[in-house]
Amino acid sequence: MLRGLPELSLTATRLPAIEIENIETSPLTVSKNSVFVCTRTALRDGHYSAEEAYHRGCRVFVAERGLALPREAAVCLVEDAEVALAGLCAKLWGPLPEDMCVFGITGTHGKSSVALLTAGMLRRAGKTVAVLTGDGADDGKKFIPAGSAVPDAADLWRFLYRCGANGAKFVVLELSAYMLKHQTARGIPFHATLLTDLAPHHIGPGMHRDFAAYCAAKAALFAPPARMAYFPFGMNTVLNVNAPITYYGSSGAFSLTDEGAAVQGEVYGRGLTLQKDGQNYAIFHPVPGDFACRNAEAAAVLAREAGLTLAEIAEGLAAVTPVGRLELIACREGRRVYLDTAYTGEEVLRVLRTLRTVTTGRLSVLLGSVGGRAKARRAPLGAAAGQLADFTFFTADDPDSEKPEDIVRDMVAEWPRLARYDFIQDRAEAIATAVAALHPGDTLLILGKAQDNTQLTATGKSFFSDREIAEAALYML
Repeated sequence: MLRGLPELSLTATRLPAIEIENIETSPLTVSKNSVFVCTRTALRDGHYSAEEAYHRGCRVFVAERGLALPREAAVCLVEDAEVALAGLCAKLWGPLPEDMCVFGITGTHGKSSVALLTAGMLRRAGKTVAVLTGDGADDGKKFIPAGSAVPDAADLWRFLYRCGANGAKFVVLELSAYMLKHQTARGIPFHATLLTDLAPHHIGPGMHRDFAAYCAAKAALFAPPARMAYFPFGMNTVLNVNAPITYYGSSGAFSLTDEGAAVQGEVYGRGLTLQKDGQNYAIFHPVPGDFACRNAEAAAVLAREAGLTLAEIAEGLAAVTPVGRLELIACREGRRVYLDTAYTGEEVLRVLRTLRTVTTGRLSVLLGSVGGRAKARRAPLGAAAGQLADFTFFTADDPDSEKPEDIVRDMVAEWPRLARYDFIQDRAEAIATAVAALHPGDTLLILGKAQDNTQLTATGKSFFSDREIAEAALYML
């Protein structure tokens, strides 16, 4: 496998007589049958982990410079370890099944929503689907929550291999600019790729140096062997794309018109009209917000590419909501509880602005932050809640070994002077208290996890479901 890869320059005179079973970039998961690839990220340089990988049994290494390892270690030098990683993964876990269709989605906003809507519509139409988003990976049989590390090419190809083994005919991948910058999707034979939008984001130290670099990272998704690229109509993009582009939102396979805010029973959403060749479908899409139509349109484009009929798309948009994205998890007598996975101040502001438009009474929010990492996000999260919510309940999220009160102290560092909040450390008690405070017309937004029903504390992981606690509390009123 190693000798057949053109990116590699073998400096070892001989390779160990082992059967390669895995490719790893973390020394914690290597074995004697692994290849350890020394990639560089903003957080670590794999070259400094090679010795640990050796002591754990690994004997084959791919690196950009020489490694101080015993003579029995085979070190293969490359110019770019990330490019080599993608090539090795494609050889070990490829080719993908011919009947498996892979969609790739990137953009600044709406990636997860579009991925989850697409997957939901395909499943509703009877298709076997796997999906990967920032929340985690569902390989068609099991959902694995996202860890603290962003997936690299080895993670992605390993996931695709599992999807094929599980019989998934469609795989929907959400790909961030960070992932694309680090060659994560290189060599994947996408059936179609889609851009949701493009705006300056994630620019600064440890991210992208400027907007041009951010755009260059996004453009990597639309390089060959992608067959088709879908871009929003009217977008003046600076991306240099070689694949043929189809603009959605213009005359084409169909048109989806936003008819404005709508309500059905106690559920707020958006009225949509789907049209094609004289066929008209009036749809109530159960997601509020003016961005709901844009996300629905992008998901419908991929669903159409997957072979769904207009009737199946219309039925899907009327029934499917993106899990954890402005998801109404409980409502009773005008009291509504939404769940969202927003984890930055900008995203929280966006969600709260949307909920403000459908709230006639008080808008409250319940949130915390993870312990031990992402500390720079805490103050902006708290400030966003204090700016737009009438009341904020701070509580534990996944504090790990960090004290929840210390996390909340960081979150109120930029707290608006007149805003009101309370701190209830126990998350179950906090949710029950927040729900009990609701009156008809009030809305509670719970910021948490959509598909991972666990909580990580100093004593380890335990079962915890925001949904179950909120539903039980609301129906006790």
